[in-house]
Amino acid sequence: MRVVVQRSKAASVTVDHQIVGRIDAGLMLLVGIIKKAIQWMILSMLPIK
Repeated sequence: MRVVVQRSKAASVTVDHQIVGRIDAGLMLLVGIIKKAIQWMILSMLPIK
């Protein structure tokens, strides 16, 4: 898994020419996950509330 953290003045996520997420100034995380890491991530996040 790789994570890139960037400071952002503004950012948005577009899917099929439609904005599905947007932030103003803040942090933007770009996350790359391989298939084997998904189960580990789910199990590690379950205790977090």
